[in-house]
Amino acid sequence: NAEDDTSAPSPQPLAPVAPVAPTLSQRLFKAAKKTKAAQTKECFAVLCLDKGDGDEEVIEVKEAGCKRLLSVCKGVTKEKLMSDRLDSSAVASIKACVDRIIGKAGKESIAGISCDVGYLWLKHQRTLRQALPQFPVLTTPMMQLPFIWTCFGNEKTLLVTWKDEVLCEDSESHHLDFLDTAGIRLDTDRVEILTLSTSDLEWSAFLSGMTTHTTASEHERLLNQLVNMVHQKVIQFSDKDGVGHGVNSVVLDSMLSPFSKELSAATDLPVFDEVSMLRLFSSASSLSHFSDANVLCRLDESQSQSQRSKIDTIDGTRMGLVRLEHEYPYGVGDIDHGSTFPFQSCPGVVQGLTFEQAQRGSKDPVILENLKRVVDQMEAKECFGIAGNCGFMHFYQEFVKNYATVPVFMSALVQVPTMAAALEPDERILILTANESSFMESRDALLSAEGRPFCDFNRVLVRGCEHVPGFEAVANATLVDNIKVQENMSKYVEEILEQEKDSAKGPIKSILLECTQMPHYAAAIRQSTGLPVFDVVTCVNFFASSLCPRHERRG
Repeated sequence: NAEDDTSAPSPQPLAPVAPVAPTLSQRLFKAAKKTKAAQTKECFAVLCLDKGDGDEEVIEVKEAGCKRLLSVCKGVTKEKLMSDRLDSSAVASIKACVDRIIGKAGKESIAGISCDVGYLWLKHQRTLRQALPQFPVLTTPMMQLPFIWTCFGNEKTLLVTWKDEVLCEDSESHHLDFLDTAGIRLDTDRVEILTLSTSDLEWSAFLSGMTTHTTASEHERLLNQLVNMVHQKVIQFSDKDGVGHGVNSVVLDSMLSPFSKELSAATDLPVFDEVSMLRLFSSASSLSHFSDANVLCRLDESQSQSQRSKIDTIDGTRMGLVRLEHEYPYGVGDIDHGSTFPFQSCPGVVQGLTFEQAQRGSKDPVILENLKRVVDQMEAKECFGIAGNCGFMHFYQEFVKNYATVPVFMSALVQVPTMAAALEPDERILILTANESSFMESRDALLSAEGRPFCDFNRVLVRGCEHVPGFEAVANATLVDNIKVQENMSKYVEEILEQEKDSAKGPIKSILLECTQMPHYAAAIRQSTGLPVFDVVTCVNFFASSLCPRHERRG
């Protein structure tokens, strides 16, 4: 049949579809992700001693927003670390280990250097700093001690560490000697040492490194024993003299970090460890929570989830914020601005405490009573800690911490001793303040706690920002043009670093923003200088992440 032989016409080829150009929002989100990836430093190199297995592989461990890349320093054994000095072959092995880790990290920047067995490496911290001058060297969580006890009341911090009986005869004296060698001040009146030992059959395999992974039952057994020992110390000091001088916090040495979260839950005490230390230095080297790129990334994630982003805020967590009797328009990044932290603040104005009174450190009895009332209100609302909205509130740090039952960080300045511990003795910290002459009039008091200097004052360079174009708005209590000031502030800091680079007093290796209206500029200064920049935001977030462990804080 002719009709049956008729075939249907061949389909015409479809015209090529032109690619759809990304929308403006898609381009913004893509740029934000690229910026965040480039300016977030969460990766740390971890030096591991040689246990004789010869494995130099780089192992990656992720925990609570930190990435640790671990590798063995070939030939650097326990015995070698216990010697008075590291020879050239050990230093070469350490450098080769770091190069290996940098290669593994790829495009990710290394935020600092840590170590697997803190107290053994601590003795050689200066050698490590000199061999690796481009990185902060964070050998042990004990570097956090002066920061922590500056912010807690008169109770003790419990330092849980360990010793190898074969190598050490007197663990406590060795720790004291090593801390002093590394420039870490240990207040023996404020710290109680709990020492585990390889001679204890329960802990021997774990502490000596004979087992790299514990089973769930082994972990639980060791955890229960550690909890019991900590409880005994708490009871011991709570009953002493009947005055209730108990334990307010715990610091775990590096090998013991795997027990941190469960120990905190079992004892109801804040526990600080290697991860809390690394997070502090990571935040000082990365974008801020409120930076545009971070905000856009969270917005993109919330849209992709078709719901409000779970990492935008931390519900149920409050920070007490003591405010001056001083009105000014809040800008993004100010401690008073609602977007600065991923949790709520609980503000309270201290009647009579003006900016001028705070600058003088007035101890007017009426002001102090009003300050107590504000603290009472914050504790009634279960705030995890108490901050101040002016750097000069450091004058009230000791008064408030001895009155409050929660940690107190009235000024970003409380971070100075731990910043100094991460540097060489001839390296300096640059402190930026709103007004240089006002700060210098009270420098010694502002850089001390309980009458003890945070560090040698010659290691601190103070510069005022009162002449930075646009920043005069702070003194005038008017709205700050953050875009204008950010550019000018970065230039100002670069000029200071250039002026000081050949100073006989030593190079500047770390920066602190004392003024609570400066955190907006921290990320730009980090990017332009390559230096860690600490401020009131890094301070508050350090305690939030350790005191509120049930929340996973990111972004």
